[in-house]
Amino acid sequence: MERKDFTLFDLMKRFPNEHSCMVHLFNQKWTLGYHCIKCLSIESKQGKTSYNKRCKSCGYEE
Repeated sequence: MERKDFTLFDLMKRFPNEHSCMVHLFNQKWTLGYHCIKCLSIESKQGKTSYNKRCKSCGYEE
């Protein structure tokens, strides 16, 4: 795997604010769909923040 070097400036251009960074991380985490790490359920609902998900079965929040 080839490593691509980037600078802080490159990172700031890609993610100009916290929201854009959090949306990217949220989408990356559940690229293949949600599954609870506690009970393995695949059903979720909105968590406490817009970047969290809560398991419908056990209530665990990520």
